[in-house]
Amino acid sequence: MTTPQYLMHLQVAIKKTFGNESKHVETLRVFESFAGKVVFDGEVEVFTITGHPSAKRCYAWAKDHETGSDSFVVLERPPITDALSAVRAVLATIVKRANQN
Repeated sequence: MTTPQYLMHLQVAIKKTFGNESKHVETLRVFESFAGKVVFDGEVEVFTITGHPSAKRCYAWAKDHETGSDSFVVLERPPITDALSAVRAVLATIVKRANQN
């Protein structure tokens, strides 16, 4: 469930990451599987952002809805065109980092 407190945590993460103000637009359910296993099943928040030179929207979510900790924020700019591609980009980054260790 999306709460005002959770959205505020994500807006703080957006501001810290990109330096932009944001406004919540909608909540989207995203499901992604790989090799028959669920790798993501959750809600992604969509925000408009102001003042960014190359993006007007971003996608954000956090593992902990109460504290907003372990949050992810992704700008909408090619190849990121929707919530699913934002999730896929984060998952690819996580896998890449894990393989480097």
